[in-house]
Amino acid sequence: MAKKISCVIVFFSIYMTVISKSVNVDKLWRSNCPNNTMFANSSQYEANLNTLFGYLSGNATNLAGFYEAVSNNGNTSSETIYGNFLCQGDLDPRLCYDCVIAATTKDFPMTRCPNRKVAILWYEGCMVRYSNQSFFGKLDEMPADQMLSGDDVQGNITHYTELVNNMMSVIANRAPFDGSQKKFATYITNFTAFGTLYGLGQCTPDLSPNDCKSCLENGASKLSTLVQGARYFQPSCFVRYELYPFFSLSSQPPAPSRESPASDSSGMEAKE
Repeated sequence: MAKKISCVIVFFSIYMTVISKSVNVDKLWRSNCPNNTMFANSSQYEANLNTLFGYLSGNATNLAGFYEAVSNNGNTSSETIYGNFLCQGDLDPRLCYDCVIAATTKDFPMTRCPNRKVAILWYEGCMVRYSNQSFFGKLDEMPADQMLSGDDVQGNITHYTELVNNMMSVIANRAPFDGSQKKFATYITNFTAFGTLYGLGQCTPDLSPNDCKSCLENGASKLSTLVQGARYFQPSCFVRYELYPFFSLSSQPPAPSRESPASDSSGMEAKE
């Protein structure tokens, strides 16, 4: 028995390593950086921004996967910048670091948002944001963006939509009260007509539980259910679902005690 358990553990470790390596956490999905807020080269704002990037990258391996920083280089009246990063709640700190480093050394300053005072980038593994106005602890649902993945859904669209909506409702109620204080939740639903659906929702930890729930519910209401996967980005939270595992299965909460799984006549089974 002990040998069998050891084999299972080894297999699971190898499986999770492969999954981790196959995910490009520093792949940029969406960005928003309005051009109505610009700074000049070699300006105080640029100096403060570089300092901010140093604060964020220097804290990118913390276990919380979240960090806020303020940069003004000692002058509170001169071009203060507010910034943060948020890594996916189950992401290994080393991968979180890779994602934040990509944003603060490659995409932000040189290519995606040159000379912008306000910017936000959403990656596969993290979100990085900065502004000349404080946004800490505030619910921001705009700017927002959506990304679709997979083929169109074939079959009973109505039931598929209900399935996704129910899954996202569970996530929106669970994430604000996540025991790890990350405001992060995942959910898995089996449905024989479509396979297994994997869902995730996460807020920045500085939101109140009510604001987090509101943000997730807003994102869920915008998700398209005509395709096999979708994600909706907001500055304060994001939601996503796919027909493949895109998060660590160990992030699932333990299943409650019950004699048999709840299922409907269509073959749906909810795993909690």
